[in-house]
Amino acid sequence: MDLTEGKVREYLKKKSASDSQIKNILKRLKDVNLLKEDDILNTYLEHADYKHIGYNKLIQKLYDAKVSNEIITKVKYDENREKNQCGLYIKQIEKKFENKNNFKRKEAIYQSAVRNGFSPEIVIELVNKIANSNNNHEINVLKLDYLKVFGKYSKKLKGKELENKITSSLLQRGYKIEDIKYVEDLKK
Repeated sequence: MDLTEGKVREYLKKKSASDSQIKNILKRLKDVNLLKEDDILNTYLEHADYKHIGYNKLIQKLYDAKVSNEIITKVKYDENREKNQCGLYIKQIEKKFENKNNFKRKEAIYQSAVRNGFSPEIVIELVNKIANSNNNHEINVLKLDYLKVFGKYSKKLKGKELENKITSSLLQRGYKIEDIKYVEDLKK
Protein backbone atom coordinates (compact mmCIF):
# COMPACT_ATOMS: atom_id res chain seq x y z
CA MET A 1 0.00 0.00 0.00
CA ASP A 2 1.40 3.40 -1.02
CA LEU A 3 0.47 5.30 2.12
CA THR A 4 2.30 8.61 2.10
CA GLU A 5 2.05 11.56 4.42
CA GLY A 6 0.70 13.72 1.58
CA LYS A 7 -2.05 11.24 0.70
CA VAL A 8 -3.11 10.86 4.33
CA ARG A 9 -3.11 14.63 4.80
CA GLU A 10 -5.20 15.11 1.63
CA TYR A 11 -7.68 12.41 2.66
CA LEU A 12 -8.11 13.83 6.14
CA LYS A 13 -8.67 17.34 4.79
CA LYS A 14 -11.42 15.97 2.56
CA LYS A 15 -12.99 14.49 5.68
CA SER A 16 -12.81 17.93 7.35
CA ALA A 17 -10.21 17.02 9.97
CA SER A 18 -8.58 19.90 11.81
CA ASP A 19 -4.85 20.59 11.58
CA SER A 20 -4.26 19.30 15.10
CA GLN A 21 -6.16 16.07 14.31
CA ILE A 22 -4.15 15.59 11.13
CA LYS A 23 -0.91 16.14 13.00
CA ASN A 24 -1.96 13.64 15.68
CA ILE A 25 -2.97 10.98 13.17
CA LEU A 26 0.24 11.39 11.17
CA LYS A 27 2.30 11.07 14.34
CA ARG A 28 0.51 7.85 15.29
CA LEU A 29 0.92 6.39 11.80
CA LYS A 30 4.64 7.16 11.90
CA ASP A 31 4.94 5.61 15.37
CA VAL A 32 3.50 2.31 14.15
CA ASN A 33 5.62 2.42 10.96
CA LEU A 34 2.74 2.70 8.49
CA LEU A 35 4.26 5.73 6.76
CA LYS A 36 7.42 4.42 5.17
CA GLU A 37 8.18 6.81 2.35
CA ASP A 38 11.71 5.43 1.94
CA ASP A 39 10.23 2.02 1.14
CA ILE A 40 7.81 3.62 -1.30
CA LEU A 41 10.70 5.43 -2.96
CA ASN A 42 12.62 2.17 -3.34
CA THR A 43 9.55 0.52 -4.84
CA TYR A 44 9.17 3.32 -7.38
CA LEU A 45 12.87 3.16 -8.25
CA GLU A 46 12.70 -0.60 -8.84
CA HIS A 47 9.54 -0.16 -10.91
CA ALA A 48 11.22 2.55 -13.00
CA ASP A 49 14.16 0.27 -13.74
CA TYR A 50 11.91 -2.67 -14.55
CA LYS A 51 9.64 -0.66 -16.86
CA HIS A 52 12.47 1.50 -18.28
CA ILE A 53 11.01 4.79 -17.09
CA GLY A 54 12.99 8.01 -17.38
CA TYR A 55 13.92 10.40 -14.59
CA ASN A 56 11.29 13.03 -15.46
CA LYS A 57 8.39 10.58 -15.40
CA LEU A 58 9.72 8.97 -12.20
CA ILE A 59 9.78 12.33 -10.43
CA GLN A 60 6.28 13.10 -11.69
CA LYS A 61 5.01 9.74 -10.39
CA LEU A 62 6.51 10.50 -6.98
CA TYR A 63 4.79 13.89 -6.88
CA ASP A 64 1.53 12.26 -7.95
CA ALA A 65 1.88 9.75 -5.12
CA LYS A 66 2.26 12.72 -2.71
CA VAL A 67 5.71 11.62 -1.56
CA SER A 68 7.33 14.33 0.54
CA ASN A 69 9.78 16.73 -1.10
CA GLU A 70 12.56 15.56 1.27
CA ILE A 71 12.31 12.05 -0.14
CA ILE A 72 11.99 13.20 -3.76
CA THR A 73 15.17 15.29 -3.49
CA LYS A 74 17.04 12.09 -2.61
CA VAL A 75 16.51 10.91 -6.20
CA LYS A 76 19.45 12.21 -8.19
CA TYR A 77 19.73 12.39 -11.95
CA ASP A 78 22.16 9.76 -13.24
CA GLU A 79 23.07 10.19 -16.91
CA ASN A 80 24.47 6.66 -17.25
CA ARG A 81 21.27 5.16 -15.88
CA GLU A 82 19.22 7.34 -18.21
CA LYS A 83 21.21 6.26 -21.27
CA ASN A 84 21.02 2.58 -20.33
CA GLN A 85 17.30 2.67 -19.55
CA CYS A 86 16.52 4.75 -22.64
CA GLY A 87 18.46 2.30 -24.82
CA LEU A 88 16.53 -0.61 -23.34
CA TYR A 89 13.24 1.24 -23.79
CA ILE A 90 14.04 1.98 -27.44
CA LYS A 91 14.86 -1.70 -28.08
CA GLN A 92 11.56 -2.62 -26.43
CA ILE A 93 9.40 -0.35 -28.61
CA GLU A 94 11.32 -0.43 -31.89
CA LYS A 95 9.24 -3.26 -33.37
CA LYS A 96 6.04 -1.22 -32.93
CA PHE A 97 7.18 1.15 -35.63
CA GLU A 98 8.60 -1.27 -38.20
CA ASN A 99 5.91 -0.42 -40.74
CA LYS A 100 7.01 3.24 -40.92
CA ASN A 101 9.74 4.75 -43.03
CA ASN A 102 13.03 5.63 -41.32
CA PHE A 103 12.16 9.27 -40.69
CA LYS A 104 8.71 8.58 -39.23
CA ARG A 105 10.01 5.62 -37.23
CA LYS A 106 12.73 7.70 -35.59
CA GLU A 107 10.23 10.49 -34.92
CA ALA A 108 7.75 8.09 -33.31
CA ILE A 109 10.45 6.47 -31.15
CA TYR A 110 11.69 9.90 -30.08
CA GLN A 111 8.22 11.06 -29.04
CA SER A 112 7.50 7.84 -27.19
CA ALA A 113 10.77 7.96 -25.26
CA VAL A 114 10.30 11.61 -24.27
CA ARG A 115 6.76 10.81 -23.08
CA ASN A 116 8.28 8.03 -21.00
CA GLY A 117 10.36 10.58 -19.10
CA PHE A 118 13.74 10.59 -20.82
CA SER A 119 15.48 13.86 -21.59
CA PRO A 120 15.25 14.95 -25.23
CA GLU A 121 19.04 15.28 -25.58
CA ILE A 122 19.66 11.66 -24.60
CA VAL A 123 16.79 10.44 -26.76
CA ILE A 124 18.07 12.30 -29.82
CA GLU A 125 21.54 10.86 -29.28
CA LEU A 126 20.23 7.29 -29.05
CA VAL A 127 17.64 7.60 -31.82
CA ASN A 128 20.31 8.86 -34.21
CA LYS A 129 22.30 5.70 -33.49
CA ILE A 130 19.44 3.51 -34.68
CA ALA A 131 20.63 1.83 -37.81
CA ASN A 132 18.59 2.78 -40.82
CA SER A 133 16.60 -0.12 -42.09
CA ASN A 134 17.81 -1.67 -45.27
CA ASN A 135 16.82 0.02 -48.49
CA ASN A 136 14.52 -2.86 -49.52
CA HIS A 137 12.34 -2.28 -46.47
CA GLU A 138 12.23 1.45 -47.16
CA ILE A 139 11.21 0.84 -50.79
CA ASN A 140 8.49 -1.64 -49.75
CA VAL A 141 7.00 0.81 -47.27
CA LEU A 142 7.25 3.56 -49.89
CA LYS A 143 5.39 1.41 -52.42
CA LEU A 144 2.51 0.98 -49.98
CA ASP A 145 2.41 4.69 -49.17
CA TYR A 146 2.64 5.52 -52.88
CA LEU A 147 -0.44 3.40 -53.58
CA LYS A 148 -2.35 5.08 -50.73
CA VAL A 149 -1.47 8.57 -51.92
CA PHE A 150 -2.15 7.66 -55.56
CA GLY A 151 -5.58 6.32 -54.63
CA LYS A 152 -6.35 9.46 -52.66
CA TYR A 153 -5.42 11.98 -55.37
CA SER A 154 -6.03 10.08 -58.62
CA LYS A 155 -9.77 10.80 -58.45
CA LYS A 156 -9.21 14.57 -58.39
CA LEU A 157 -5.98 15.14 -60.35
CA LYS A 158 -4.45 13.95 -63.60
CA GLY A 159 -1.05 13.99 -65.30
CA LYS A 160 1.70 16.25 -64.02
CA GLU A 161 -0.48 17.72 -61.23
CA LEU A 162 -1.08 14.23 -59.85
CA GLU A 163 2.60 13.35 -60.08
CA ASN A 164 3.64 16.57 -58.29
CA LYS A 165 1.04 16.10 -55.55
CA ILE A 166 2.13 12.51 -54.93
CA THR A 167 5.80 13.52 -54.83
CA SER A 168 5.22 16.42 -52.41
CA SER A 169 3.05 14.26 -50.17
CA LEU A 170 5.67 11.51 -50.00
CA LEU A 171 8.45 14.05 -49.38
CA GLN A 172 6.45 15.37 -46.41
CA ARG A 173 6.35 11.85 -45.05
CA GLY A 174 10.15 11.74 -45.02
CA TYR A 175 11.01 9.74 -48.11
CA LYS A 176 14.02 10.55 -50.31
CA ILE A 177 13.36 12.00 -53.75
CA GLU A 178 15.50 9.31 -55.41
CA ASP A 179 13.39 6.57 -53.83
CA ILE A 180 10.16 8.29 -54.87
CA LYS A 181 11.35 8.58 -58.48
CA TYR A 182 12.41 4.92 -58.43
CA VAL A 183 8.94 3.80 -57.27
CA GLU A 184 7.23 6.09 -59.80
CA ASP A 185 9.29 4.52 -62.57
CA LEU A 186 8.27 1.04 -61.34
CA LYS A 187 4.59 2.00 -61.41
CA LYS A 188 4.73 3.34 -64.98
